[in-house]
Amino acid sequence: MKKLGFLLFLPSLSWGVSFLHSTHDHKVFGASATAYLVPDGYTTPYQTEAPAQVPYHKSGLASGFWIYIITNSMSTSSTITLRINGADASQTITIPGGTTGPLQDLAHIDFINAGDLINFKLITGTGGTIELNAENFVFTTPSDGMTKFLATGAGGPTGVTNGFADFYTSPANIMGSGAGNLTFQTEGPAIYQMKTAGTFENFAVYITSNTRSVDIPIRVRKNGSNTALTVTIPAGDTGLFEDTTHSFSVVNGDSVTYSWGSSAGDDGHFIGASYVSSEFVTTNGAMEYPVSNPGKQLSGSNDNVTTFSGPLGFDSLGNTYGIPSGMNGIVSHFHFYSDTSTLAASTTFTLRKNGVNGNSTITVPRGGWGYYEDTTHTDVIVSTDIVDYRVTSGAGIGSLDVNSMGAMVTATIPLRGPSDTLPPLQVFPSNNIWNTPIDSAPISSNNAQWMDSINGHTLHTFHADFGSAFDGKWNGIPYNIIYSTTPYLPVIWDPVSNFATESDTLPANGLPFPPDIICQGDPAPTDVNGDRHCLLVQVSSSSIFETFGSSRQVSGSSWTIVALSTWALNSNALRPDTWTSADAAGLPIFPALVKWQEVNSADEINHALRFTLALTHGPHLWPARHDANSGGSLNPPFGMRVRMKADIDISGFSAMNQKIFRAMKKYGMFLADNGGDWYVQGAPNLNWNDTDLNEWRTLVPADTFEVVDESTWIVAPNSGEANASPTTAATAAVIRGQGTISGYGTILLH
Repeated sequence: MKKLGFLLFLPSLSWGVSFLHSTHDHKVFGASATAYLVPDGYTTPYQTEAPAQVPYHKSGLASGFWIYIITNSMSTSSTITLRINGADASQTITIPGGTTGPLQDLAHIDFINAGDLINFKLITGTGGTIELNAENFVFTTPSDGMTKFLATGAGGPTGVTNGFADFYTSPANIMGSGAGNLTFQTEGPAIYQMKTAGTFENFAVYITSNTRSVDIPIRVRKNGSNTALTVTIPAGDTGLFEDTTHSFSVVNGDSVTYSWGSSAGDDGHFIGASYVSSEFVTTNGAMEYPVSNPGKQLSGSNDNVTTFSGPLGFDSLGNTYGIPSGMNGIVSHFHFYSDTSTLAASTTFTLRKNGVNGNSTITVPRGGWGYYEDTTHTDVIVSTDIVDYRVTSGAGIGSLDVNSMGAMVTATIPLRGPSDTLPPLQVFPSNNIWNTPIDSAPISSNNAQWMDSINGHTLHTFHADFGSAFDGKWNGIPYNIIYSTTPYLPVIWDPVSNFATESDTLPANGLPFPPDIICQGDPAPTDVNGDRHCLLVQVSSSSIFETFGSSRQVSGSSWTIVALSTWALNSNALRPDTWTSADAAGLPIFPALVKWQEVNSADEINHALRFTLALTHGPHLWPARHDANSGGSLNPPFGMRVRMKADIDISGFSAMNQKIFRAMKKYGMFLADNGGDWYVQGAPNLNWNDTDLNEWRTLVPADTFEVVDESTWIVAPNSGEANASPTTAATAAVIRGQGTISGYGTILLH
């Protein structure tokens, strides 16, 4: 018998990441069948979808969907798909006929909004049977950590024969029915002891059958007493029941159970549920790691090896199905509860990594029962470690009942989505041109020509080239906050094509690529046709490493890149003239991105932004350093700076968009690369409201923007410092097609 559970941790950078596990006691499915599965727990597959749909009350990201197949005699392929609100999500796995072992969809990600209903849908192939052990996906929340505690089972508690008796289920249990019933008439075997402080909330129950003649309360209990978190099931009613109003807090050592009420005179009546669910929210950087195995008996002198990643439970056949831990952190406080032991010798439980015993271990003495905990040892795990537990039962006759297991995991390097945290960091000196308002700058004499040339080939739409996700990838250019402890990995130039002669020198010890780095085009498999920018913001040195054409090698321990630019955030220095950078214009990327943290703060955005056009032509304008002549001589150059016109009415847009548009009016935007016309770059984040960002399309760029002349801000051609007292702007147009331009290599006239 097995338990599954949702596990989630709150890593640094205020992200919560969890694995959602579904295990089946070797459920065998026949040919040409359709089944709906609860996305957590040992469960009976359902013919209809509603009993399998579990509500989620936190918004987050679902990714890394995978499945483990035990046996497969199908002659054609089967599929299993993540479902959101009764519709297929992006993540799906095709299981070829005869294929066994783990399969995973790394190409897609899906977003779960608060209130969504989640389940899995299995469609089997023809000509045989297929046997499943587990399904899994990673769930990432943008702020709180959340552990989804589900009790699931084959119909829930049934066969009630005493109307006066309450029944108890562990929040990290399976419920079962008939033989091996996992709902108990006493509370002790159902206890799950917490190791992490947090709050329980959002209680949900799906009732599949109900012949009870009276209303039945189902409660969450703490330390043997009822809490306010409860639902009452009216006599005979079925369906989904929720309490989203009440909550209660717990600390280390508190015990939690679910209880099912009874009533006198109701003997012989039944109630069944597909699941009982609550959400446990934590903000202390740790997570619950529940592993429940209620009713599992270890007997005789067997050397049993049982495997679970996070909350996966005992495999009743004693087989091993190792799966990745999916997280980077420290496992501690490994604990165990048994209510019965008749073994003649001691039994040992040991955490294992990659087939080798770890440090965390519990020894249950001969005949011992009750609660045991290893408070001494810890184990470090990374996301690729195969984690299981080895259970060695004592010799001789007898048995040991395993009611629950668990541990605490504290994240070190989180498996995460794009950064939610932007540490205090001065990005270039305050007198840098990126940080200089241009709302009073004169209009460029080339304004009409360049705007006309753009309007001649564009579709006249304005576009936020960032958001949450798009087409299964993070939508935007992610950045990674790194520290002095971030490991350096070997990096070499792409042997086929590179800009090594216009890049900064590669450090001998490589670049600080964190193990969980997120680059443009992630998650895997990465978009090899994209720019594949990797942005590394090193706080300790106040510097930025920006790479282009970045590719992680198969081993994961080294990288190849096409271009590298390094920026000192405390300096006004520009790159050598005519040199490119990680973008075509030779400009930095990170300082110009629209970032959620800036939009969500109380302060205004105080820097210029960046955008792209399909057609450009040199010579570039300061502070740009490089050209890409994708268009004709009438097209604008890199370094052109535009601003939103002061009289554009933005009052009808959301507060989020208004803040971004105010920055466009005050600081403007630099033309920084070739790409979609009027595409503005930003960093992806789960918090972006994509619907709001799509409202940008209602603006017509030709009517909204104007080109400014910032030539008189230049202090020196190789410096980004802006003149504190710019003089009257030059009136001459940019000279095109001349053989020689005297003066600086960069054209200064706008």
